[in-house]
Amino acid sequence: MAGDGASSSMKNSHDSRTRWWHGVLPLLLFPSLVPLLARDDWPRWAVMWLLAVAIFSGCKWLTWRNTRVGGASLFRKVGYFVAWPGLDADSFLDSDHRVRVPYTLHT
Repeated sequence: MAGDGASSSMKNSHDSRTRWWHGVLPLLLFPSLVPLLARDDWPRWAVMWLLAVAIFSGCKWLTWRNTRVGGASLFRKVGYFVAWPGLDADSFLDSDHRVRVPYTLHT
């Protein structure tokens, strides 16, 4: 029994390292694919925007991968990647999270 704790601790350590690597891989891979996808006749601004989208997509993936919210619907997950401009996956994917209405002055 004593060996079980050590082996499970070792497994958790290995899983967390694997999880870290899988989270960072798209952040490294997406921008490195831009030179392969961009053609020589493309304007420089188009290549710049492709690079910006690649970096942003990698950051989106990383924040989604590290979220503590479990059980979000597929609709919310797709919405996070496609429609949500922010990078706070925990707030967006948590269906119980409520945004406070800012105080407004009434005239």
